[in-house]
Amino acid sequence: MSTEQPLDPSLIEQTKQQIRSLYAEIAQLARSDVAPEEFYAEMLPRIISALAAVGGVVWAKQDQGQLALQYQVNLQESRLGEKNEEDQIRHGRLLQKVMSTGEGILVPPHSGAGDSDQAANPTAAAAAAAPSAAATPSATRQSSPTTNSQAPRAKAPSISPAPA
Repeated sequence: MSTEQPLDPSLIEQTKQQIRSLYAEIAQLARSDVAPEEFYAEMLPRIISALAAVGGVVWAKQDQGQLALQYQVNLQESRLGEKNEEDQIRHGRLLQKVMSTGEGILVPPHSGAGDSDQAANPTAAAAAAAPSAAATPSATRQSSPTTNSQAPRAKAPSISPAPA
């Protein structure tokens, strides 16, 4: 006997409409003439909302190839700063992979190849990463917004991805 509740079609449609609305807002924002910092501040919360994520980060590839944090929402929730140096390097490799391939990825929590020199997601949240081009006052650089999602937990808001 199954204890699953049937999904409410009106709730599914309402969620789809909210995501479409967020998408339209982001598209309009992308066409506007705003500084990168203002763009990130407006875009990232909308992406986080659309993905029902815990938080997100915009990284930019610098002239020397290093990634630099441009904007973040709830980065501390990833607890990446509490990880050992090897895990932080593996997470950095994950971001570098997105930047070099130009393709977005969705990586489950605590996953990656067993080899310590490979890209991995050492956090307790799923990571979604996608490259984008963002103009900065000094040059055009690649940037990558990433978000962390995880399954709901007791006394926490639901942060798993919304039904599509």
